[in-house]
Amino acid sequence: MASVLLGLDDPKAGQDLVSILEGAGHQVSWVPALDVTPNIGRPTPDVLIVDGDHAGMDLNVVTASWRKREPPPALVVLGSTQEARAESERVRARMLPRPVSNEQLLGEIARLSAGAHAQALLSSSSALRALGLHGGGLPEDEAALIVAGGRSVDVLLVREMLRPHMFDYAHATRLVDRLVQRRTLGPEEAKLAQSLDGGRTVRGAVDGLQRLDDDYTPVGFLSAHRAARILWALASSGAILLSSEPPAGHPTARLRAHVRARKSRLGNASHYMVLEVGMHATQQEVERAYLLAESRFGPPSLQQHDLGDLTSWAAQSWHQIERAGKVLRDPRLRGDYDLTLVPNRGELDQQRKRRRVDADEAEQHFLRGQQALGQGDVFRALSDTAAAARRLPGHPDYEAYASWVRLLADEARGHERKGLAERERSSAEAALLGRRPWPRALYVLGLIAEASGDAGAAAMYFREALAGDDKLAAARQALARVGGR
Repeated sequence: MASVLLGLDDPKAGQDLVSILEGAGHQVSWVPALDVTPNIGRPTPDVLIVDGDHAGMDLNVVTASWRKREPPPALVVLGSTQEARAESERVRARMLPRPVSNEQLLGEIARLSAGAHAQALLSSSSALRALGLHGGGLPEDEAALIVAGGRSVDVLLVREMLRPHMFDYAHATRLVDRLVQRRTLGPEEAKLAQSLDGGRTVRGAVDGLQRLDDDYTPVGFLSAHRAARILWALASSGAILLSSEPPAGHPTARLRAHVRARKSRLGNASHYMVLEVGMHATQQEVERAYLLAESRFGPPSLQQHDLGDLTSWAAQSWHQIERAGKVLRDPRLRGDYDLTLVPNRGELDQQRKRRRVDADEAEQHFLRGQQALGQGDVFRALSDTAAAARRLPGHPDYEAYASWVRLLADEARGHERKGLAERERSSAEAALLGRRPWPRALYVLGLIAEASGDAGAAAMYFREALAGDDKLAAARQALARVGGR
């Protein structure tokens, strides 16, 4: 368990965080936001949590004072603004969004406390000591010394220092640009450093899983030893930041969320659940479902992302999809498989018939809802769309459209559109998490994201909808409207 020093003025938020952390077994001290600097008699915590949104908070002063301790604490900044994010990056701190979920907070504390020793090793002072050098001057001056010395440091020492961070994601800071301007980094070193956008792990970078340019040419050709040395030097000097997850919104972060959700949802699932079709599905529907699942979880997609510690399970998930596709796409194998689920053929036929009726009725409710929406009757649309969702609970299309129509109905009642959209976006995204692409649901999720003011996410969802169904004219029109291509 970790010792945590919390610097926060908000009484309710502070009490909530103390309860969460102490409930997980951590030792917590709580002080006012501006009283988090070290003083005589105050022990060094494993983790320091500060309020990045506090008007008087100077993160540079706080971090500089604590980093004189050996070993220094890991620093976590709670913030909700772009200014807090920029300051966190400048001082090489981990930023968590406010409000932060219990799972995210405890996960980050566990990661930081478990790697406290390794964190101490990845610091400028430790790197300079290992190289027999003395620091001083600007951050880029120390970084230049570490990079130069790191090229010949014992690679076994480097790998040992990086070992606890092999599945951490690396993100270049502005210090990399300054090192490039000073020509501290060689051409291939610069390519590697500048390619680190938070979507590649240390292991991926060391092992040569290079990011691809738009023309699909690998970036950089450093050997594993050279890559390890430069990554150690950059991480120690603060030129790159390491975190347990890619940045929010990064395509790799989204795929990791899908893989993680799929893992928890489909442990012992039937082939039908894996492909997300019912026993009544036609062979054409099964084939389409398989191709959509392949587009997200198949090798062409997985090879474009460094999934870190989820790589093995992502491969298992694809094998699960392959097995389901092999059985359900073959009418003979499918028939034999169905009898293992429902041994009585008469009962099997009845189940298929009932589920086809349920699916047809749900779709009729849905289409009536769309018609009502086109006529401007949002409340009738709400009733029909909700009926479709009740008929087939958890169906992504119906759940996502129910979120959209609820938004429109509440807006018609006089509520503010953006706040409604933010609420319903969370609900719609949850309905699609861990699933194969559902083009209609992705289209309407794009509408919700657009209503929330997030044009970038809206364009992304419209593109995904069109990738799954290029005949979805509404998605193409919406993409043009938000400035996509």
